[in-house]
Amino acid sequence: KVLGENKTNYELGGAGAHFEESGEIEMVFDSEEQVIDHTRLLLKLFYPSDILPSIARDPKLAPLDVPKDAGIVFGRDAIKSHVDHGLFHETRSGLKDAGGILSGYASLAGTPVTLVATATDYGLSHAKAFKKVVQLVEAAQDISLPVILATGSQWEATTIPASSKWLMGREELFNALKRVRSPKISLALGPRSVEQAIHQHMDVTVYVKRGGESEDELKRAYENCTLVCDSLTDAFDQIAILLPSFSTKQTKTITDDAKRPLEISLPEDTTQAYDMRLGI
Repeated sequence: KVLGENKTNYELGGAGAHFEESGEIEMVFDSEEQVIDHTRLLLKLFYPSDILPSIARDPKLAPLDVPKDAGIVFGRDAIKSHVDHGLFHETRSGLKDAGGILSGYASLAGTPVTLVATATDYGLSHAKAFKKVVQLVEAAQDISLPVILATGSQWEATTIPASSKWLMGREELFNALKRVRSPKISLALGPRSVEQAIHQHMDVTVYVKRGGESEDELKRAYENCTLVCDSLTDAFDQIAILLPSFSTKQTKTITDDAKRPLEISLPEDTTQAYDMRLGI
């Protein structure tokens, strides 16, 4: 009545509102059957039967690389071409003003991971995008999954001075990353990406060449990054090799070691939150 609009209870607080506005709902489906089918896929992802020797890429999907020019830097097709079986379980795809960021769950050589990617070079130009990233990072902390974060050339604000909401969103993300105890790996997609402050909050930074780098740019990449790779294919293959080492030496993740008993580092008082987060 205040706004002079007629709204149903569903429009005010249903799945649509929390999927598009608040981001509290990760995925939305059209039917109960789809929910059940997708839940099975997620459980299979989170509780793998074995660690694979390499990424089980879908042979129908040609591995995509980072384009040399600005535009779509790391889209859905590129993600699917570098994860097991081409399965990327995207989260909060309908969140308004956050379309420049892709987030979701996937697996690399049998190890489940959370994955965040700037779909464009300016994926985080809107404050709402930070919320999308923070919510997935918090999920990674809750269920002890590695975080893989791919940045384009622009991670900082596109306007100067940056808005207070944008600055608060960035600070919230940095604080969320500090709380994560599972492995944190960033992909720097191009020379300008190396300069972004986000990499300081990650355990490993992998540089991916975009072509045309100067000698000085490559020198900075070698000085500031753990690994320098010629392509996304090489980068993801190297990350897949690193993940099992991280899991056994630094943290206890869902996939800690395929030969050891399954261990999930969740206190009893957080079990309900864990169950709710996996709800669809």
